[in-house]
Amino acid sequence: MRQRIILFLTLASTLLAGCVSTQSLPPTWGAPPLAAGGTCDWLNGDFTDEGQSDGNYKPSLLLTLGGKRVSHGTTRMLYVAGAMLKLGTDETGSSALTFATADFTCADGVLTLKRSVGHSRDGVLGHEQFNHVLYESNGYLVIKTTSSAMGMLLLIPVAGSDTYFYRFKRVGT
Repeated sequence: MRQRIILFLTLASTLLAGCVSTQSLPPTWGAPPLAAGGTCDWLNGDFTDEGQSDGNYKPSLLLTLGGKRVSHGTTRMLYVAGAMLKLGTDETGSSALTFATADFTCADGVLTLKRSVGHSRDGVLGHEQFNHVLYESNGYLVIKTTSSAMGMLLLIPVAGSDTYFYRFKRVGT
């Protein structure tokens, strides 16, 4: 009987491995706009790459949206007439990220960007999905990032999800 209980507890803990983390929008950051029919032209411009979070963590704009970390400086965002979103470290948006229309939508002044990443190495097999909601509030780019992941770590199934808010100050006009 004792062996069955141990077996049951081992299987239950293995099958139910996972976690959830959710952060609320800081009240002083401002909610997404309610501008029906608004465009996402506000994305054109420069933002600091080092952002703010609700805690001590200093997020990178490029890293948050799936790029590689650069030394914190300015990230230029170019939203080209609803057809392309480019992020980079210079005026051409080079050396960073480009998203096609299949990856994002713009509605009422809020841009939603979706991406997914697969992992298969070092004993890990998994899939992550990211949903980024970008909007402007009081001179800042605010990003709500929701991610979920599931996979196997050394034959142990794992799953999790989290939601975080970050903001990045607009540089210049």
